[in-house]
Amino acid sequence: MSSDIIIKTVDRDHEEFQKYCNAVEIFSAELPDEMKRIKNYRSELHIQSSIAVSVYERDSCIVGFSSILHRDIFGNGVRILNRLVKTFDYRFPYNKRKLTPETKIMLDQQISVAKKYKFDYAFISRESNRPVSSLKHYFKDNPEWKCPVDRYRVCGGGKQCEQYVAWLPLSDKVDLPLVKVFK
Repeated sequence: MSSDIIIKTVDRDHEEFQKYCNAVEIFSAELPDEMKRIKNYRSELHIQSSIAVSVYERDSCIVGFSSILHRDIFGNGVRILNRLVKTFDYRFPYNKRKLTPETKIMLDQQISVAKKYKFDYAFISRESNRPVSSLKHYFKDNPEWKCPVDRYRVCGGGKQCEQYVAWLPLSDKVDLPLVKVFK
């Protein structure tokens, strides 16, 4: 892990939650306009309604973030690493089939928050035009994570809401309540 990066997660009950939400909104406004899916980080960010927000900081400046999102469609679950984005100068070569050490720390912090709020499961989702999920590569050494081969509906919109997921049960005897997309 790069020793100059600090990962911090604050949940909605934390005294600094609003401060971090504001900082993320400023960070997002500075992302390049031509960035892929830029509206996800601007008009559709809704960071204030997150369960928690996580940031990558270098020299007290945000160089990336993600959030924990809950929607009714998730049942008693949350999407973690929601809206994950890093500045282009922060990204560095790494094995694309593994999570960076910094992202692994963020993931663990967000799982702790999901447990604190007593959610039954946490999941990561990803849009893809490929016929198979790339998420399974990130979790192949973590058998507690489930990586179904099907796509699931993660929002109420069109095709962009039919995503691959990797999910982690946080309570006993929980099945993934998301709706499977049939082709």
